[in-house]
This record gives sequence, C-alpha cells and structure tokens, in this order.
Amino acid sequence: MSIVLIMTAGAAVLVIGLLLGRYYVPDTRPLKRAAKEGALYIRGLNYVLAHDNDKAIEELTRAVSKNTSTVDTYFALGILFRERGEYERAVRVHQSILVRAGVGREMRLQAHFQLGLDFESAGFHRRARKGFEEVLERSPKHRQAAEKLLSLYEAAGEWERAQKALLRLVKITKTKQLLHLSHIMAEMALDALDQGDVRAAKRLVGRSLSANRDGVHSLHVSGLVLRQAGKIKNAADTWLRAVTIAPDLAGFFFPYVEEAFFEMEGLDQLGGHVDDLVEAYPDNLQLRLVQARFLGKRSPDLAASILRRVLEDAPSLLPARRLVGKLALQRGDADTIKTEYEALLTSLDSIERSFRCARCGHTSRELFWRCPQCHAWDSVRVAWGRREGEGVDSSEPHLSAIPGGSAERRVISRR
Repeated sequence: MSIVLIMTAGAAVLVIGLLLGRYYVPDTRPLKRAAKEGALYIRGLNYVLAHDNDKAIEELTRAVSKNTSTVDTYFALGILFRERGEYERAVRVHQSILVRAGVGREMRLQAHFQLGLDFESAGFHRRARKGFEEVLERSPKHRQAAEKLLSLYEAAGEWERAQKALLRLVKITKTKQLLHLSHIMAEMALDALDQGDVRAAKRLVGRSLSANRDGVHSLHVSGLVLRQAGKIKNAADTWLRAVTIAPDLAGFFFPYVEEAFFEMEGLDQLGGHVDDLVEAYPDNLQLRLVQARFLGKRSPDLAASILRRVLEDAPSLLPARRLVGKLALQRGDADTIKTEYEALLTSLDSIERSFRCARCGHTSRELFWRCPQCHAWDSVRVAWGRREGEGVDSSEPHLSAIPGGSAERRVISRR
C-alpha cells in the first residue's frame, strides 16, 4: 500500500513539473529592465569620471526615464546640474526628492544638504544657511552641514554666529579648534573696536591670544586695541613681535610701527629695531625692503645700496624696482633714472605672460587656440586685463578657497 502511494505521489509531482515547465514562463522583464538601467547608470558614471558632464547627464536622464523611483540617480543628476552651473535645475531635482513618498530619513537629510550646496553655489547664501541649519536641526551631528554653516557665517562677517557654529563643530568633531577660534575672536574684537567698545575689544582679543598667543592676526588686533586705549609703546612692541613671528609680513606691519614711534617721537630708535630684525633674518627680502624704505628719507644713497643688493638676489622684485625709481627721482639724476627705467622694462618683460585663457586662467607667452590646461577652444585673451562680463569657471582656483584667505584679506585691510 505504501509503495503504491509513493509511486502515485511521485507521478503527481512529475506531472505538475511537466505542466509548469510547459505552460509557466517566469517574467524576466523586471530583471532585464534593471540590467538596462544599471548599464545606463554605469555609462553615466564613466562619463562623470571622464569629466564629460553633458554626456553623463544625458545617460542619467535616460536612466531616470526608465525608472523614476531610483533616488540615487536623481542625486547624481542634481550634482551634475550644479557643477555645470544649472542651479535652478539642480534645486528642482533635489526638491523633487523631498516631496516623494517613501523616501527615508537619510535620503531626506541628503536632499536638504544638497539643496544647501545648490543655493550656496548659486550665490543665495541666506537660503543656503537656512538649508544647512535645517539639516542640523534634524541631525545635530552632521559634520559637513556644520562646516558649511560655519564657512557661510564667516564669509558674511557674522562672527558671533560663526563662534557658535564653531563651538557646535567642536562638539561634533571632539577637537579643540583653537587656531580657528583665535581668528574668530580677533574678528569679534575688531567689530567691537569699530563700534567704539574698547573694553569689549580688549576682552575679546585677550581670548583670541589665549587660544593662540603667537597668532599674528591676534597680535595685530591687539596692537590696534592698545593704540586705541592710548598705550602706544605697547602697541608698537606688539607689532614688532608680530614681525619677528612673520617677517614676510614686515611690509604690512611697519607702517603701524612707524606711526607709533612717530607719536612717541622715537623714530631714531626705530632704526635700531629695523637693523636688529635684518640681522636676525638676513635672507628675508621683505625686511630688507622695509630697511630701504626707512632709510630712504634719511640716507637715500645707503637705501639705494641696500636695494641693489636686494635686486641682485631677486631681479624681478617689482617693489624694489619701484623704490629704486622713486629714490632716483628724488635725487634728480637723469642717468640713474634712465638706467632704472630700462631695468624696470627688462624686469617686466621677464615676468610678463602675453596670453590668458578666459575659462580657466591659464597663462602663456605663446598664443594658443586651444587651452592646454582646460582644452577650451576660442578662450584665448590678452593676459593684461579682462573683458567686461568675462569670468572664469569653477576650475580656476579662487582666493576664497585658500584657508583663511577671505578673513586674512579683511583683517589686513582694516586699521
């Protein structure tokens, strides 16, 4: 009996298998569609790696048209639109992710962050700050949003908010960030000084120096605060200390030092300080220029002698050439003026770059039809000057990208 049942069951299974094999065909269309979408995505990625954004956008757009539920492809498209300067399209793409149903928390955070980057790139910094703040509200430990927010506050000169943003970043990264804090406190001290609040400026610059006692930014602001408080000698000593720490900035600091010594009626003593600094840093061209400028009003011949030695070491140093020319004009020596003018022309010729790419800024003495750096056609311009409305793309390095660049320039311009 049992054998009959087993045989019957086996036959039934065999019949069912034959029927399934004959009449049931699996639907492979989803697998084929996924494979096709993947191929488009891979091609798009290859174009991204090849820096061909136009082709990459074309392939990714085709991938999206095949499957609108692929969120990662939308992110890639938005980033490519932003890099190509199509900020409005980038914003629309990232906003479309936020209104989609079923998008998880992490994807929403990423969409908010990418929106902030879109607005920042487009120059809408207030909206960018709002976007990054929203990311931090949803995810307080989002490091990239905290860094971006700090950078935007600094760019806007909102130093109190920048300080709070830095403290938040300190908590996220668990690092002290003392050097960064020193710069922000120095800027806050400058703002207080501009508002006439010397007491607050003194307190803030003290905190700046506590964070970095050898920071020339902090020392400069300290000198300004001391001078405003009537402590002229202390201010001069502070600026001299800054020069010993950063002798390359001697040309910036010495007008402050000279003004302070003039107020103290001690310009004769300043000459000794200059000589000591030059002796301590004999190879520093900036200090030797300062020495020549200082001596130019008192001993033009000695100043000219110093400048000739400077130009032997650095023939194309234009500030030295300019100072030599001024000394020659003061003496009224026609032969010397002619000689120095010819030397200046030779120096300019040695450093001149005749042609420049309007797209990336590459310079060359040889005319080029296709830029050897960014490969753009018809971008060649004369190196001197820039046409109205002409700009450079994001591939050209900007001063604002240099660490401390914008803050340092603002500090140096304030007295």
